[in-house]
Parts: sequence; C-alpha cells; structure tokens
Amino acid sequence: MTGTLHRTLLAMCVAATAAACASSPPTRFVTLDAAPGPPRAARASGLPVALGKVTLPPELDRAHPVRREGHSSLDIPMGVRWAAPLDELVHRTLALDLASRLPKGEAVLPGQAEPSGPMRLVVVTFRTFSADSAGTVTLDAHWSSVEQPSGRIEISRDATVTVPAHSMSWDDVAGAMSEALARLADRIASSLPEGQAPAGSYR
Repeated sequence: MTGTLHRTLLAMCVAATAAACASSPPTRFVTLDAAPGPPRAARASGLPVALGKVTLPPELDRAHPVRREGHSSLDIPMGVRWAAPLDELVHRTLALDLASRLPKGEAVLPGQAEPSGPMRLVVVTFRTFSADSAGTVTLDAHWSSVEQPSGRIEISRDATVTVPAHSMSWDDVAGAMSEALARLADRIASSLPEGQAPAGSYR
C-alpha cells in the first residue's frame, strides 16, 4: 500500500468516525432530588439519627435508569444515565429527606461525624425501586432502626410506595422516584420510637 493511499484511507476512517459521533444523540443525565417535609416536634431524649447502609437490587444499581417490562425484562435506555452511582443518589436523597422530617439537630447528615454516644442507625434494603411500562414507580423496601453501639434492633418494618410519573420521560420518572423516597422518609420519621427503647424491645 502506497503512502498516499494509506493516508487517504486513514482520512476516510477519521471522517466516518466523526460523522457517526456527530449523528449520535447527546447523553442525558438525570438525578434524584430531596423533597423537604415538615419536621416533627422535638422529642424528649431524642437520640441522633443517621442513615446507614442502603442496599439496592443489583439489576437496578447501574449507570443507566431501568424501566421494568413485565416480570423478567428490563428496558435500559442507552442515551440516559444517572448523574452519579444510583446507590449514592438514593442514600443522599433519602438522608436529606429524613433529616428534614426529624426534630432540628437530631439528624446526622451525610459527611458529618457520628456522635460518640448512643444513636440510631437506619438501614434500608430495597427489594425493588423502578418504574414499570406505564411509568408508575414502585418502591418496595425493608428498613430497620438499629441502636448504636449495642446493635440492638428497635424497630423493623416493610414499606411499599407507588407514585405515577407525570409522563414516560426519564425526567418525570426520576421525579416520581424522588417523591417515592420522600414518602418513605415520611414513614420512617413518623415510626421512630421516642427516646431510647427499653432493652430487648422489638416492634
């Protein structure tokens, strides 16, 4: 192959690649947003509360948002991505939602140092957290309040929340997911026990 022919073919490949890139739609990034709620009244001997580990199903914890198609299929759009890892978005959003619903000064915000004395750690395991083919978001989770440093479970409950998105757009689906997290925070904040639970209690 002559040098001239080689340079010509290389230029054609570069031009074809550039044209393909130019014709590809830009990636759209979506995120979750906290929805502040009315704080509860101050409680006697209220322990500091922090959101601990949040666990998502592995098929949902990916770079792209997921829409369920039936029981065993997922719709994963290639042109839409989460603005950050989904587990981090869920943890931050739920923590801020929960903090806004607790008495002032009771919540330990993400990034703050945990207190050295007794506190409550809320841990959440999501069984599902996605939209279906009609745009309805379903959040199904199990959460527990764990007293620290003893590790004793004070309260353990299931929660299911459904929120219809305004449209099938991924912006609206993300908005419905944010609303579902806010409603979960409502339930957690309203269910936390007053003060320090008696030894051995489990509800």
